[in-house]
Amino acid sequence: MIDEHNDTDDLILNLLAADDTAACSLLYKCHNKAVYDYVKDFIPDHDAAKDIVQELFTAIWIKRHSLNLVLPLRKYLFRAAHNKAINYDRDRRTRHRLMGEIVNRSGHGRVAPPADTDLEARELADQIKEALARLPMHARKTFLMSRKQGMTYKEIADHFHVTEKAVEKNMSKALSLLRQYLGIYIKILLIGLIE
Repeated sequence: MIDEHNDTDDLILNLLAADDTAACSLLYKCHNKAVYDYVKDFIPDHDAAKDIVQELFTAIWIKRHSLNLVLPLRKYLFRAAHNKAINYDRDRRTRHRLMGEIVNRSGHGRVAPPADTDLEARELADQIKEALARLPMHARKTFLMSRKQGMTYKEIADHFHVTEKAVEKNMSKALSLLRQYLGIYIKILLIGLIE
């Protein structure tokens, strides 16, 4: 059975390298159920688990040239699914906590945002863009690949052909500089949440 999976995985890798869309169907057919069952151990919500698995298979196709996929594919799929499930759960808990804070601060559901909320949000977005633009190139690329594309440090290291230590160093530098550049805005946001 292991040889059968390895033969199929080998075919999938060859199809991905050849940009053959049949790779997606075969990858999904061979591994969808196992990956879904694995994700369900972390995320009991059926629809959310399905979305996570679908995003994973879509990301593999999109990033097929930058990924360093090796046999057995299922090992990679489980690791990537695990990371996506953890990120989903973390984001869900953060959204839930923030909504709770907003409801508590607003008088239990009567949310009346200030008139200048949109302006403040745009100003903050502009400051974040400006801060990102000020980062050194490698630190900026590492940060965006990690936070915007959801890539792991290993995936980023493989993409740039560097060690994971180098990726960690660039990420630390990016976060440190962003805290420095956005420090006053972070303090203002925290004060706004406390009031």
